[in-house]
Amino acid sequence: MGMLPPGSDRSLPPDALIRGGHKLDIKVTPAADAHHPLARMMLAFFAGKQRADTLPSRTDLPHRDLLPVLPFIFMLEPTGEDMTDWRFRLVGHGITARLGADPTGLCISEIYEPTQVGRNAVSYSGVATSRAPHITTGSFHGIDREFLTFEIVHLPMLGNDERTIWILGGLFFND
Repeated sequence: MGMLPPGSDRSLPPDALIRGGHKLDIKVTPAADAHHPLARMMLAFFAGKQRADTLPSRTDLPHRDLLPVLPFIFMLEPTGEDMTDWRFRLVGHGITARLGADPTGLCISEIYEPTQVGRNAVSYSGVATSRAPHITTGSFHGIDREFLTFEIVHLPMLGNDERTIWILGGLFFND
C-alpha cells in the first residue's frame, strides 16, 4: 500500500472519504492498450470469452485465471434502462484498501463529483452497448489520494440475471 501524504488523517473511518461528503474526482485519459500486467491478464480473459462468442458472466467469477486480478476488480450494474446511473455491486479489497473507503452498494451519482457522473455513465453505457473493452489511465483528486496513479479496464459482462450488461472493471495501481 502506498504511503499517505503528510497531514492525511488515518483516524477517519473506512468510508469517511466517500460517505463523509468527499466526492471522487478522477482525471482519466483513454488509452489504446493496457500496460499493467494485471490489466493485460484481465483483457486476455475477456479475449478468450470473445473467441467463444460470449461475454464474461457474474457466474464466471471468481475464476482461477483471474486470481491475481480479483482484489482489484469492481462490478457496476445499471440502475435503470436509461443507464444514467450505475451501482457498485462489488469492489475488491485491493481497491478499498487504497481508497480508504468501500463504495459497494453506492451509485456513481453518490460518490463522483457531479460534473463527472454523466461522463462516467456515458462511458459505461458505451462499453455495455458496444460490448468492447475500454482502457483509461489517470489519477484521483480531492480525496488525499493524488499520489495514486492507475490504469482502468472496463469490460462488458452479463449480470446476475444473465441478460443485463454490467461493467466488469479492473483498477490497477502504478506503484
